[in-house]
Formats: sequence, structure tokens, C-alpha cells
Amino acid sequence: MAKSKSLEEETKFNYALTISIGNLVINWANNESVFLAMLKALLGGSKISAAIVWYSLTSSRLRLEIIYRLCKEQINNKTLLKGIEDAIDSFKTATTTRNFY
Repeated sequence: MAKSKSLEEETKFNYALTISIGNLVINWANNESVFLAMLKALLGGSKISAAIVWYSLTSSRLRLEIIYRLCKEQINNKTLLKGIEDAIDSFKTATTTRNFY
């Protein structure tokens, strides 16, 4: 028969899990605001114009896709483009994890 965890052990685990999920959500939101700022720069318009485009796209996947396509069109530096692509891939992974919880 498996030994059950004490209340203290369960509380520590639940606390750590809750903190981890909270950190994930906060970091995800912060990263999303960076991508919104990138979209503003890529569009060359105002913050309002970028927000209109951003909120017209209903998912993170679509938002990241438009950012990547604009980057491919406007950025000639292969190293910078690779860094942006890596950031987008990392964000997609974080989004999948966030959506799980």
C-alpha cells in the first residue's frame, strides 16, 4: 500500500505548483506585450494601429505568424531573424503549456 503524503507535503506541492503556473501566466503576458511592440515597429504605425491588427487576430498562433512573415519581409539580418524565430518557437511552447493549465 502506498504511503499517503502528509498535509504539509501536499501544501508545499500545491503552493509550488500554483506559483509556477502564476509565473508562467505572468511571463506569457509579458512576452505577448513584447510581440505587440514588435508588431507596432514592423507596421511602422501607431500603437493603436498595432492593437487593431493584434486584436483582430483571434489566436496567439495567428499573431505570431503575422509577426514572423513581416520579419521575413523586412529584416535582412539572418542572425536577427533566427533569434526572432527562436523566440517565437519558445513562446509557442510556453503557450501550449499555459493552455494545458
